[in-house]
Amino acid sequence: DLNYFKKTAAKTYVAVDALLGLGANNAYPARAVFQEIIDIINGCANIISIDGPTGVDMDSGLPYLARAVKAKETYALGFMKKGLILPHSAQYAGKLTVLDIFSDVARDAK
Repeated sequence: DLNYFKKTAAKTYVAVDALLGLGANNAYPARAVFQEIIDIINGCANIISIDGPTGVDMDSGLPYLARAVKAKETYALGFMKKGLILPHSAQYAGKLTVLDIFSDVARDAK
């Protein structure tokens, strides 16, 4: 129910964006409901994106939707995605941090 989501988001201090994954891009157009959700998320005061802002292509750093999430911070999982470090993507990604999620897996595999 998007109306409930809008009311809840209006009271939210931090919104965590993990809506669409790394492979989402123009080749796989998202449904219209995702654009509505992105618009609601962008109305929040503080937005944190996981791995990359929804609506931004992680190779080009360009939006593949009419409007992409504009995060204050983005936590890239495992490694920095090329599209996040391009100058024009800064308006979407905000402050960048890489979360090392692979070191424990590699250590445990030995």
